[in-house]
Amino acid sequence: MMQRLVQRTLASGMLTKHSVFAEKMQESTHVIFRDLSRVLDIYYQVLEECRIEASQYAWDQSREFSHRMLFVSDDVQSVATAVDQVDSSISNISKNVDKSSN
Repeated sequence: MMQRLVQRTLASGMLTKHSVFAEKMQESTHVIFRDLSRVLDIYYQVLEECRIEASQYAWDQSREFSHRMLFVSDDVQSVATAVDQVDSSISNISKNVDKSSN
């Protein structure tokens, strides 16, 4: 882009003095850097938005996982309680069999 601006500036034929050429080059450089600055601002804004979206997704997935683990924990507790009841029943049956045998 800079090369094309220099070529057009030289080809315009309006440059008769070195100081005018330097002024035009300075203006061209200023325009290019302003444009690059805007492009970089937009790029970093999009990058930040993507980072925020990714962080939010990870946070949402973490909450979902935590929620599911609560259900699993409740289910495991229910199974543990049922196993304790079965174990107690087996012990009672065993005691009753022993009493009946005697």
